[in-house]
Amino acid sequence: MVILTQACPIQRPFGSHLYKRRRDFQLLDKRSWSLKPLIPRVSEDQDTDYQLRAVAKLLADEMTANGQVIGIGTGVAVNEYLREISERLGDGRLSGVSIPSSDVSASEAAFLGVPLTTIEDVNGNVDLMVDVADELDLENLAYIVGRGDNGPQANQPSLPRVRQLLEKARVRVVVVDIAKTGRRLGGSVPVLIEANEDIWEDIAEELDDIFIGDAEIRRRSVNPDAGPRGGNSPVITTDGNMVLDVQFLEGVKIVWKR
Repeated sequence: MVILTQACPIQRPFGSHLYKRRRDFQLLDKRSWSLKPLIPRVSEDQDTDYQLRAVAKLLADEMTANGQVIGIGTGVAVNEYLREISERLGDGRLSGVSIPSSDVSASEAAFLGVPLTTIEDVNGNVDLMVDVADELDLENLAYIVGRGDNGPQANQPSLPRVRQLLEKARVRVVVVDIAKTGRRLGGSVPVLIEANEDIWEDIAEELDDIFIGDAEIRRRSVNPDAGPRGGNSPVITTDGNMVLDVQFLEGVKIVWKR
């Protein structure tokens, strides 16, 4: 496990979180992102649970302070971090509130007694966002969330909420398995679209035109064996959107505007 701070989320180069028109699909100017790796002191022969606890303790020690508003991502590492925060809240070592990015992280926080709030209630003042990446590009400091390959659909984050928290947070932290890091992102990037059976194919064709020869477009389905069209049971997110997975054939080439 490795913890990276201030990594740029790949969701942002895709303009609006909800794709509606070609102009929504645009690159973002590169910012002066800094990279601060925090490597937990654990050996490779220690089990995953031990490593996750070490990650959670390191995050709590190095990145978390009293009175913070903390954005909470989705994943087992975040759940372990919530447990660590809960213990410190319980014995008085820490105070603060959390804003979840998914229903599952909200349930976990509530179960552990970590106070919940909303971005609106704190006037957009978020001190820290902790998330788990599906994959991380070390060269461009970009990462992917929301692929849907880390468990049941119920565990997937609300991408609009993730985007909002990342934009508001003063400090961003991503936890990623070292095996899922590299010099170029591979696989797929999720794009949200309006859940409308009459228009989704037009949007998919437009995306296909943009990446012709470089990617395939698939509508995400609750049935993993469904074809590119997603069958009769497309995934509908908690925000009421469908998901088109842009599956890059040779990895994601990131070109920043100058």
